[in-house]
Amino acid sequence: MLLAILFSIFSGITIVISRTTNALLAQKTSNLVSTYYNYAIGLSFSLLALFLFAKDEPSYFSITAYPSFYYYLGGPLGIIVVFLSAYLAPKISSIIMTLLLFFGQISLAIIIDWIICGYLDISNIIGGMFVFLGLLFLNQKDK
Repeated sequence: MLLAILFSIFSGITIVISRTTNALLAQKTSNLVSTYYNYAIGLSFSLLALFLFAKDEPSYFSITAYPSFYYYLGGPLGIIVVFLSAYLAPKISSIIMTLLLFFGQISLAIIIDWIICGYLDISNIIGGMFVFLGLLFLNQKDK
């Protein structure tokens, strides 16, 4: 459990660093170039991790002949998020941007649970509202 927590913290740190680096690269070149390098480097490290750590893992696609269409939405949606992040990062603070992305993820996760599983977890909704209230508080504090 401790290892999972440490990896989650490391993941959060690298996301903020990646977003900041992408924004700096976008300012020097363009958003398209920044997004391209983000995906090229991400693919390289993902393939390295795949070859190092997933040797004995079964492939999901070898089991499912025709995966649902929404499995393929991660790529295009990820490109949009990286592109918009590179555009917005110089315009708003890192903490506000991180909280906005987090709030968006929580909101969409609640909606997906509702659509796919057919239930709404009140604790998730309350947690999402606390994040939203925190955003409002930080926004008022900056003015």
